[in-house]
Amino acid sequence: MISLTSPSRVAMPHNRLAAAVLSALTLTGCAKPALQTPPSTVVCFCYASQPYLSLPVFFAFDSAALSQKQAILISAQARWFTDNPYEKVYIAGNTDERGTETYNLALGQRRADAVRNILIADGIFAGRIKTRSNGKERPMATGHDEKSWQLNRNAVISDQIYDPQLRT
Repeated sequence: MISLTSPSRVAMPHNRLAAAVLSALTLTGCAKPALQTPPSTVVCFCYASQPYLSLPVFFAFDSAALSQKQAILISAQARWFTDNPYEKVYIAGNTDERGTETYNLALGQRRADAVRNILIADGIFAGRIKTRSNGKERPMATGHDEKSWQLNRNAVISDQIYDPQLRT
């Protein structure tokens, strides 16, 4: 298992999304969710001492196209947001460290928009969704190898955001 390097990032059980993620993983035939956490866990981050849910979906190199398995995970997340209509949806697109800053910011935005489009197709009101690109500036893994790059090619769906500029 690749460990997350920041002490503010931990994997924690969280019941309100675990059932949706577990059912999506069952539908896709995945034995393990992203980041190799147990099926009853989601990745939980902390900002200003407040935990929030975070579900990363992963992309191939130099691509904003989602696999069918990743689309099913996004749809499971959409069901949770449908059941919790007062929660806003935040999506941050990320890239690995390769490429220019300008290119990576554009690719990260295309990844966030791809996730946004699936959520809208699944019935989430577009006005609830905020997207941004982090480019290569907020990696999940800090290594300089293929495994780290795979983890960093993602878009993170969350019910809160750590960037005050994105809040409304």
